[in-house]
Amino acid sequence: MQERIGRNTRHHDILHVISSDRTWLPISFLLVTLFFYTIGQSSYANFDNGTPYPYTERYSQWSSQRAFSVGAYHDGTGMLTPKMEFRRYKQANFTQYIGLSPHRHAPVYQHVENKGLDWQADHKDWADLVTFQEQTDIAMAIGNGPTAMQIYDEPGDSSIPTIVERINWARTTYQENLADTGRPEPLLYANLSIRKIDVDNYIQQVKPDLISWTEYPLFLDGSTDSDYFARMAIARKASLQHNLPMWNFQQAFSRYAAANNYLYRLPSRTDTRFQAFSFLGHGGQGLKYFMYRSEMFPETILDPITGAPTEVYYHIQDVIPELKNLGRALPALRPVGQVGFLGNSLTKYDDVREFTGRGSLQAVDTSRPAQVSFFEDVNGDEYFMIVNLAHRADNDFVGENTIRLRFPENIAQIERLNRFTGQVDLLNTKLGVGERYLDLILLGGNGDLFKYKTANDFSLINHAPTADAGGPYFFSAQSKSVLLNGSGSFDPDQEIKKHKWLLPDGSSKVSKTLRLRLADSGLTNSDSTSKITLEVNDVAGKSMDTVPILYFNSTPSINNVSQDVSINSIGLPEYQFTVDISDLDTGSNTEIPGFEELLWEVDREPATSADQVGDGITVNNHTASTDTVSLATLTNYFGSSGLYNAFVNVRDRGGLIDTKAIQIIAAIPGDANLDNRIDSADLGILGANYNLRNRNWAQADFNDDGLVDVADLGILSANWSSSSLSDAALVNGTPPQTIPEPTSFTLLAALIATLSPRRRYHGRKSCAYIFA
Repeated sequence: MQERIGRNTRHHDILHVISSDRTWLPISFLLVTLFFYTIGQSSYANFDNGTPYPYTERYSQWSSQRAFSVGAYHDGTGMLTPKMEFRRYKQANFTQYIGLSPHRHAPVYQHVENKGLDWQADHKDWADLVTFQEQTDIAMAIGNGPTAMQIYDEPGDSSIPTIVERINWARTTYQENLADTGRPEPLLYANLSIRKIDVDNYIQQVKPDLISWTEYPLFLDGSTDSDYFARMAIARKASLQHNLPMWNFQQAFSRYAAANNYLYRLPSRTDTRFQAFSFLGHGGQGLKYFMYRSEMFPETILDPITGAPTEVYYHIQDVIPELKNLGRALPALRPVGQVGFLGNSLTKYDDVREFTGRGSLQAVDTSRPAQVSFFEDVNGDEYFMIVNLAHRADNDFVGENTIRLRFPENIAQIERLNRFTGQVDLLNTKLGVGERYLDLILLGGNGDLFKYKTANDFSLINHAPTADAGGPYFFSAQSKSVLLNGSGSFDPDQEIKKHKWLLPDGSSKVSKTLRLRLADSGLTNSDSTSKITLEVNDVAGKSMDTVPILYFNSTPSINNVSQDVSINSIGLPEYQFTVDISDLDTGSNTEIPGFEELLWEVDREPATSADQVGDGITVNNHTASTDTVSLATLTNYFGSSGLYNAFVNVRDRGGLIDTKAIQIIAAIPGDANLDNRIDSADLGILGANYNLRNRNWAQADFNDDGLVDVADLGILSANWSSSSLSDAALVNGTPPQTIPEPTSFTLLAALIATLSPRRRYHGRKSCAYIFA
């Protein structure tokens, strides 16, 4: 990429050598005339013989699917993450990401593609074919692969066989590997220096998909390379002769190395525009900037050390939208005729030709240097482009120029492609003396594209838009609605007509952004998923993007567990567990019945995962937090009666869990001392705690109400003399024999006898409890 200062351009050298000898002057004049005549006569090469218009079928298809190609050559230091890299690159308005070796930039390439931006790979000058093949394989494995691949940089004539070998291998490999994938083959080319190579010979042997070359004309002393337009004319001539589009690496760096003749300035605002619009006026189809970022240079688009944008970053960011708008037309046009120049460009640049009129554009008046070029579309309608070539190293320089365009009296209107809006403006010319005219004001470096008003519309490539639905979108207990945002959808032509959201219920709503309620989201429960589709369209077609809708599930929480013991209608004990569970998803989404369901259990072990909830005493209760479990179920699960450490485990529909430790008494109600028998010992314990509060099971509080009273005596008497769970359970479906009334009276009497001594000595400090 490093062109040196000099004037050894092939045809430039011929002209100067010939002109150094006065005897060669007639021949010199003849050669100059023949050179420019050839440029003019080659305009329609390959047009009338059936070749796709205006460029090859491969390139026409490529360009019809993309915005005007503008990228920057990146050799980053890795200080920025791929996300940061992409964001800053996209903010600069580039349409193609261009990086060096794929093995060094693979994460960035993948991130760029994931975000919908095309990327190009540059293999540069790998020492051997094997290394080149390895790099190509790496590039092919990244997403959909590169849209274009530069396989060599600034070769000389001796390198052409190497380029042929590599480009043939790459083309064959891509064709074989991509044939059944639907992925397009990338454009393949080498980047040239016009000074170093015979362009025609290179094209004939290599058969590249485009002509790409390096041009760095802005010198540190404030001057501009006088050979700039001469080299541009060589590339333009080759483009027309071989039916290939032109791409150009433009200067976006400074470099000071006098020993190597590297004396370049960082482009100013007008410098940046001068390069871009003068190239477009010659028929340019794609721009690449050198460099985006590299530590090799003191100044690039980004600061080489910090990665912060420099002034040229903002110059490029400002001009790219205008280039993209003009780029809607340029790929559909073919340069014709000769490029003409006006003002002091005739003395400032070598081998340029003065514009003296063409067709209906009879003359152009200007006080500053200007460029005039012509194009035709497939209908034969003629276009012309005017560029104000005024530029200086000073960023404060504006270079405003009023240019008068002179037409015959029958040209009452002309059309202009507005480079700011991308729309076609209809301009009325003014009547002069025997002519009509239009005054055009252009700032330094800028250019405008015009067309004579005919029955045919301005030829514009209308690209289909690309939908971007944003997302994925998440609901939660705290957010019952989300904002759908389709503003990321992109249309190179800026002509999206409609954003339409296709909702999960089959309905649709038209809006760039849309507030979606949970009830309309298609989510039926906290573990379900849904999707939303955005459709955007313009006159060229439509694009759809579908993204998921998910629910951000909240974890349930067990706040408290309590147990109540009761005797049912047939005299059997039952344990009622009351579990206080809170879950934001149940309380917040009641508008969707059954949205969140909870499953909880009593288990020997705490659950550590959702699949462990359900193998204990499962409580299939999803609407409340209480359930009743029989004594038989408890003792069968734990193996025998007794006092057990256990756990209540809960999981929600989404698989989130919580656990809480509890104690369970799996015993015959009334068995205070847990000896599997209801007898006088248990009665004695009851008597010792009778009418006392804050008691537990071992203190005869059998119904867990904190008080030992007649209810607990009833539980004990109901199971008097039972020595096993089966004695207190149903036998063959028949209730156990109820205790005879005399036994109840006897137990009551015994209880009274037990309580009498305690009451008699109540309050006497030296007296112990006495049991009957």
